[in-house]
This record gives sequence, C-alpha cells and structure tokens, in this order.
Amino acid sequence: MNTATWPGTVSERNRATLPLPFISLQVAPSPTSSPSAAACAHTRPSSRRVLVTSRCGRRAEAIGHKIITVPSLDGKVTPESISNALANNAHYPHMAKPRLVYVSNATEMGTLYTKAELSAISDLCKQRGLLLYLDGARLGAALSAPKNDLTLPDLVQLTDIFWIGGTKVGMLLGEAIIISNPLLAEDFSFHVKQRGGLLAKGRTLGVQFLEMFSTNLFFDLAQHTNEMAQLLSSRIQDAGYKLAAETETNQVFAILPNSLLSTLQEQFQFYIWEKMDDEHTMVRLVLLKKDISKPEPR
Repeated sequence: MNTATWPGTVSERNRATLPLPFISLQVAPSPTSSPSAAACAHTRPSSRRVLVTSRCGRRAEAIGHKIITVPSLDGKVTPESISNALANNAHYPHMAKPRLVYVSNATEMGTLYTKAELSAISDLCKQRGLLLYLDGARLGAALSAPKNDLTLPDLVQLTDIFWIGGTKVGMLLGEAIIISNPLLAEDFSFHVKQRGGLLAKGRTLGVQFLEMFSTNLFFDLAQHTNEMAQLLSSRIQDAGYKLAAETETNQVFAILPNSLLSTLQEQFQFYIWEKMDDEHTMVRLVLLKKDISKPEPR
C-alpha cells in the first residue's frame, strides 16, 4: 500500500477511524486483487494449496491454487459441508492439502451469515488447522441488513482475514483488507505488489475509506441499496413471480418465464444468471427507484 505522508499516513488515519483490534490494514484497488493477494500470501505453493469454498473464490485459480467446491445452502457453506470436503480430499500426498476456507458475506446469493453460523465455521477451522477468509466485497450491505447480527469486531475475532469492500457501496474503487492473524500479516504488502495491487497513487484508496468511516456514510449508502432491493423484490412478488432466495441484502434474484425476458430486455439491463428449467430463468436485477413501478395485475 502506498502510504504517502500528508501529514501522517493514510493507513494510520484509517486505523484511527476503524478502532478494531486488528494487526494490519492494507488497501487494494479491486475485489479481484484482494483475494488473489491473500491466497498467495497465506497458502504454500506446494501441497497445501487448496481452497475450500462455495460459489466464490474462483480468482484464486489464476495463481495456481486448486479449488474444492462444496454444496451450499442459500449460498452459505456449513461446518458439515466443509468437514465432508476435508474427508473426501485426504489422500495425501496424492491430493493437495486443504488450507483455507473462503466464504463471502453477503453471499453470492445475497444471503447473510449469522454470528452463530460464522462462529461454528470459525471453530471448525481452528480445530482443523484451516485459515478462514471472508470476502467482504458486499460487507457493507451485509452489516446494514435488518437481520444482521454481526459486527466488524466480531469479524476480527472470528476470521483470520477479511476485507471491507468499498467498490460496491459507491466508492470509485478500493477494498480495505483487515488481517487479524499476526502470523499472516508479515510481508503482506509484498504480495499486494506482486499481484498488481500496489498503485502509484494508492493514497486515493485510503482517502476514500477515511471519508466513508469518519461519518456513517459507508453504512448509510449500503442501507439505501438494501432498501431499494427490498422495494424491488416486494414488487416482483406482488406481480406474482418468485424469488430464488429471500432478499436479505441488496441483491435480487427473480425467477421469470423465458417468454418475458426479451420484452424486459427492450427497456432494462439485467444479468441472465441461471437456467432453472425449460420455461424459467433466474435473473439478477439492479434498478433505480424511478424504474420500479407498481405491478399490474397478471
């Protein structure tokens, strides 16, 4: 991280703004460089290179780490699914040894981990000698959700490393990587540089976080996205369509008839997410409030 003096370093000011008992704070430009730097720093390039993950963490494959995908429930992994993955990948040295569990909050489906769920995963990781890495690209939405019971200090205690995503709450760019495990903090900045995450003007990343957390702006923006998603999902259900998962944060996944997709694409942009059956498709929707009208009777 570039910590140019202006006076005092950006990292020191951000540490004061985030009064958490973490060991190290680094900033990276994107949700892509953050996990690759962390995975490179915290797993060996030999047998201990497997990530146990759900539908995330694919970026780690780019640096040579084998990925073990595990079944998820509404986008969330469980201690049982992790234990099964460990049991099925224990033929050493003919299999790479699992080292790191990668979860995201909010998940790829927009769902939330409760404190009890994350604590159970954390306990298992400690028992089995695994590192716990939490992808926080959408952490603002997760911590601002009505059903959330986790806090930033909780994440410091329960994970070895997590990051606070700024990009998805309206920042130009930037992710703040929080390392709570002292064994992992050493020389981490070298890995950030090696993975292309060190900017010549890295101060621009830290300044944005300083502004976000000097007030409640970070959480206010995240809460607004959650409220708009709730409005959108309620209108979809009022119109008689189903959701793929409960809207807990700012992601909305609707299951729509294929016959409707081409009509919607004439006026709106959205992601075609997954084919559900021959007649229905899951789509991810992100719309402005002015585009969300009251549903007409079907």
